[in-house]
Amino acid sequence: MQTEQRKVTSGPSFWALLVGIDEYQAESVQDLNGCVNDVEAMRIFLLNQLGIPENHIRMLTNQQATRAAILHSFEAFLIDNPAVAFNNQMLFHYSGHGSQMKDTTGVEPDGHNETIVPHDSRTHHPDVYDIPDKTLGALLARLAERKGSHITVILDSCHSGSGTRRIELPGGARVRLAPADDRVPPADLDADLLVGASTRRVGIQSGQRLGSQEIRSHSIDTLQLHHLRCDEIRWSVRYLIIASWMICNEKHP
Repeated sequence: MQTEQRKVTSGPSFWALLVGIDEYQAESVQDLNGCVNDVEAMRIFLLNQLGIPENHIRMLTNQQATRAAILHSFEAFLIDNPAVAFNNQMLFHYSGHGSQMKDTTGVEPDGHNETIVPHDSRTHHPDVYDIPDKTLGALLARLAERKGSHITVILDSCHSGSGTRRIELPGGARVRLAPADDRVPPADLDADLLVGASTRRVGIQSGQRLGSQEIRSHSIDTLQLHHLRCDEIRWSVRYLIIASWMICNEKHP
């Protein structure tokens, strides 16, 4: 009886925002291979293995994955979506370049914020910037407050697809790390999203969880994929998603 109940409730209670970027607009950012395939594989996995309804999955790839579109989708599809109930499961999966940008607050010891790189980042007129860890952290803290702490974050900006990580073959895997953006961003970048967020500690830290007191209090599961081969990534992602799904359904059958 419990198994039948899981089949009915597990799919509809799961929401996923998937972002995969192989093609970058700025000439200073090298294109990648495999990122769109990664999120498409995740979409198929969620549909076929977990029974997630298709309208509970939003996927942004290449030209769709602009800075504005990623931030808008995070708010509209997850945080402000009335169809997402409290304690539903939510997944944010990013596959693309990671990088750094200058910190204007003076609180980062190395003077840089960690970032993810949207399709149109590093373009001009108007200037478009990466999405810094503090912005992503603030969005996740808001999501946890509004919709509960059953949130899984996968950040796949890594070496993948080759055991010989320092060798790049034509058509092969490329390092998912763009050069740091040396521009000084405006001091009010994403100010509307950072309202109420701690200046320090809201962001992505090295390890298994996102930083910030707000986020740590909600125990958001985070998988950061660095220096892993494709097979290692595949099993790490599936393990995390299935474990999160099973735990949530144990708590909310």
